[in-house]
Amino acid sequence: MEYNEYYLLPREDRWLLKTPGVIKPLKTFQDLSAAREFARRLEQNQEARVRVQLQTGEWKGLAHV
Repeated sequence: MEYNEYYLLPREDRWLLKTPGVIKPLKTFQDLSAAREFARRLEQNQEARVRVQLQTGEWKGLAHV
């Protein structure tokens, strides 16, 4: 099964959750939980497994939903 990737991108004083065709603004780093919930809802709608990838300038890590 293929994965859909959702990127959290830093943009000055906020974060953006970038998905295929969607860019959703996130106000703070703590909103990662909101990003996971958003991805869960997408997963249920699309019946596909979702992988949330957190990207920063120096550190990269995966947060599996």
